[in-house]
Amino acid sequence: FITAWSWDFGDGKSTTIRNPVYRYADTGARTVMLSAKSNNGCADTVRKISRVYTVPNAKFAFSNVCSGDSFRFTDLSNLYGDTLQSRSWNLGVMGTSSDSSFKRIMKPWGKYPVSLVVQSIHGCKHSSSDTGRVYPLPQPAFAADSVCEGLTNTFRNNSKLPQGSISAYNWKLGDGNVAVIAAPKHKYGIQGLYNPVLKLTSDKGCMDSVSQPVIVYAPAWPVFAVNNLCLRESLVSAANKRGAGNPTNYKWFLGNGDSAGGASLNYTYSAAGTYSVRMRLTTDKGCVRDSTATVIIHPLPQVLMNAVNPCKDDSLVFTDLSSISSGLMGPSQWRFSNGEMAVGSKLLKKFSTPGTLGIWLKRRSNEGCWDSASASTVVYPAVKVKYSSTNVCEEETTSFFDSTFSV
Repeated sequence: FITAWSWDFGDGKSTTIRNPVYRYADTGARTVMLSAKSNNGCADTVRKISRVYTVPNAKFAFSNVCSGDSFRFTDLSNLYGDTLQSRSWNLGVMGTSSDSSFKRIMKPWGKYPVSLVVQSIHGCKHSSSDTGRVYPLPQPAFAADSVCEGLTNTFRNNSKLPQGSISAYNWKLGDGNVAVIAAPKHKYGIQGLYNPVLKLTSDKGCMDSVSQPVIVYAPAWPVFAVNNLCLRESLVSAANKRGAGNPTNYKWFLGNGDSAGGASLNYTYSAAGTYSVRMRLTTDKGCVRDSTATVIIHPLPQVLMNAVNPCKDDSLVFTDLSSISSGLMGPSQWRFSNGEMAVGSKLLKKFSTPGTLGIWLKRRSNEGCWDSASASTVVYPAVKVKYSSTNVCEEETTSFFDSTFSV
């Protein structure tokens, strides 16, 4: 029976263990010698080539991606001159593969473990693992009310990002204008339909965009005209419209605290002055526009007179006491019930017929505003004094007889 063993591993190391386990420090081919001796002193030696093959270095490359993009996996393993026998990818929920390079699309964001095992034709294996990350896309959302032309639209940004932060806001407002802030304000020049677009970029470079229509409604501008008037005359006007809007409500503001509704106006001011008349027109879309015009209400003359009741054939003095708050007045125009007329601020007249006399005085301003006043006076009959007497002698009594009468 065998009593002694001697191993020479070919690298300067040896052992006398019958069945040794040995790890070489390096790869390569070595001549291994085993000598054995029996209890009878018989011996033998055998030599064989023993090879230590290089273990592959499993290595792969990929880039983290945004949701919906493709992972590209590339095998970069080094077999150190050996030949590949097998390659095995374990991608978890993304499945498996044996390709050297391939893509996988992943939409749910999160972490995904990946491992690669490579094996040479000599059965040497090596594995490598890593974690791929799918970053979430920004979730752009905004609200913008439809507005009337000429008004400012405020964009309310309701965007979200499940993880990370938004690094850039890029707005295309639909009319050639752009903005790079979270919630811009913008005034569209003309009515119409616009389609603003919001594009977001995350801190990981992930991008998404959204578009939403914004309507800019057409307004309607009120158009009207007014003329200067005299006090007590009615201001009459009618509102037309300019623009494509559909008017549903008209309102007049008359500059003195009063207002009136309707497209047509018929209004009388109670006092002279200068008033700013404003017409407000509202469309069926709520667009409001105002137009303003100035109207001057000229004062009327304040007509007053003074006359003294005369007796027949006496001279009567007529005095014009009229005045006006602003402007000038023309000549005093008098008319009497007996058909006579006269001009002047002060008259001296005789009337030969007794009775009630009607008097009218009219004054007109330089703006054509006039007023009149009327009065009456009584022309009393004249007294005709007459008497008779008797002629007498000295120391006789004289008798007088009154025969005075009214004529």
